[in-house]
Amino acid sequence: MVKINCCKKIVVKFGGSSLADHERLSKAVAAVVNEAKKGTQVAVVVSAMGKTTDVLMSTAKSTSNGKLEKRDLDDILSMGERTSVRIFAAALRTNGVESRYFDPLDDDWPVITDAAFSNANPLLGECKQRIKEYVLPVVEKGTVPVIAGFVGRTVDGKITTLG
Repeated sequence: MVKINCCKKIVVKFGGSSLADHERLSKAVAAVVNEAKKGTQVAVVVSAMGKTTDVLMSTAKSTSNGKLEKRDLDDILSMGERTSVRIFAAALRTNGVESRYFDPLDDDWPVITDAAFSNANPLLGECKQRIKEYVLPVVEKGTVPVIAGFVGRTVDGKITTLG
């Protein structure tokens, strides 16, 4: 008997320029919807939309007189990606594809890092275990997980940005 692999799994990553405006964002969502409706199991990683990170960085630095701690900056910069995951997941749902976003404050956040704020390194063993435990079951039930790129979390729950 031949066993056929029923479902192709892919991870797609959309950078900021791919999400910079309504037209580009809609195109990215349509691409994921098209794959999902073909039966492909898709996981999505998104960046902040357009120049959001640059705007957040500039604003945070200019209003803190250069005294902003890296930990605080990471928390602020994460907001671009954290907004993108919500918008992207909602857009998928309005286009008939079940989705769920992951946020670094969720208990099941998969990207665990060291505490090198503004230049964090993923703890690969921990990440693999959490992806297997939390993300893969979402994918396998046909829901599209939407995960923030560039963002991690320390073991004790502090938001980091990746190096």
